[in-house]
Amino acid sequence: MQPFEADGDVWRTCAFLEHTTASGAIHYDWLLDRGIGQGNPDDRRLRAFRCRLAPGNLAVGAAVAIETMDDHRLLYLSIDRPSPLSGGRGIVRPIARGEWRTLAGAGSERIEIRCDGSEGVLTFDLTDHDLTRAPLPGNR
Repeated sequence: MQPFEADGDVWRTCAFLEHTTASGAIHYDWLLDRGIGQGNPDDRRLRAFRCRLAPGNLAVGAAVAIETMDDHRLLYLSIDRPSPLSGGRGIVRPIARGEWRTLAGAGSERIEIRCDGSEGVLTFDLTDHDLTRAPLPGNR
């Protein structure tokens, strides 16, 4: 996995989709806009991760396995209702939108996420294979 560029002052758009596959299995797609390209809906600029938990369901200090997926098209950020995917890949339903950023001085793989309708900011440590919810500074 290519690390995020550390830019702690820049908040970018993110979205979390519940993906029900054609077989009925459910996972969550975490989509983080990297802010590259021209903003064309077909630009593949979203870092994408598959995870079995939604962002707010991970306890502080807990880790969950993730799968890095190919970059997704920008148009996935605009999904606002349950939508079928092409090729019989199932249905995605938006569960949260918000903003994300890397934490300045914390290394390029610690990210913060603030979602619409949630209280506060969630902090995560991201590796090639898992995501750990980190405590907020001062709450260690």
